[in-house]
Amino acid sequence: MLRSPGLRSTNTLKVKNLIKEHAKNFIDSIKTGNRQACPPETGRIAALHLHIPNIAARTGESILIWDDASNRFTNSEAANKLITPVYRQPWTLPKF
Repeated sequence: MLRSPGLRSTNTLKVKNLIKEHAKNFIDSIKTGNRQACPPETGRIAALHLHIPNIAARTGESILIWDDASNRFTNSEAANKLITPVYRQPWTLPKF
């Protein structure tokens, strides 16, 4: 297998630049009142679509049905238990 020695560092640099651009866009949106390139609603949907397959793999479920109104799975209590992680003491997730 051939590998390019600079490939990993180039990709790492690209990711770091994207993170900087994302953070700068967020700060600029706060200062100017303009909408962000990736508003929280979009980020939430993207994260949700990444977490659902992960939870399905952990529970062994082939299909999970997500109810957006209740923020729960309608067909798996095992999956619902993984929505909010259990933290080690003294750490807690604030409840709103």
